Amino acid sequence: MLKQLNIGKDETFMITASTHKNYCFMDVPYLPDGRQVYLYKQNNRHMKRFLIHISIAALAFCLLYSCKPEELKPVGDPFDKAELMVGTWDVTKVTQVDVDATLKGYPLYARELDITNVFPNNSYTDVSITLNSDQSFALVKGNAFVNWPVSGTWELNHPDHPSKLYLVSQFDTLSLNFSSFSDLMMSPAKLVVSETKKQKVDEEYIEVIYYNYEISKP
Repeated sequence: MLKQLNIGKDETFMITASTHKNYCFMDVPYLPDGRQVYLYKQNNRHMKRFLIHISIAALAFCLLYSCKPEELKPVGDPFDKAELMVGTWDVTKVTQVDVDATLKGYPLYARELDITNVFPNNSYTDVSITLNSDQSFALVKGNAFVNWPVSGTWELNHPDHPSKLYLVSQFDTLSLNFSSFSDLMMSPAKLVVSETKKQKVDEEYIEVIYYNYEISKP
């Protein structure tokens, strides 16, 4: 594009305008006194594109940084469940659960029955079990109808994530299931252990009743 530029009173020069990226440059030849003139104006359209690209790049960087996974540091050592099991545990409640009624979705009153004091002179609260640090145990039954070994050794099926407590006697091994360890570190500590009764049906033993023992220790 040609434009006319007036320099001084009598001198006229022709200038050319060319677009280069973000600016439009207009060049003129040397003036009579030897100076060369460079005129330019900003190209707003290209500048807007440049700013948009910068904004998009900044947003992408922020999103990428915010999605960076954080390294989770361990909070202390896991507590020793076997060590916390040591002590004397007293039975506070016993619930009988009908397995078949539970599987069929019967109402709660038809599935579970509190039998803690169903026999007035044979309360289950008479029962206590002492788990010693040398892995031995001793059971006090009182008058309760509990068919558990009275002495022997105890162990967990897994040191870090146990799901069963084994009471091992000379003649038999009783397996008790754990439901949760959430209250093991509380004071008093609490646990629920379950004993399963099975019945032989068509040459196969199936689970028919659970006995949930709620136990606690100071």
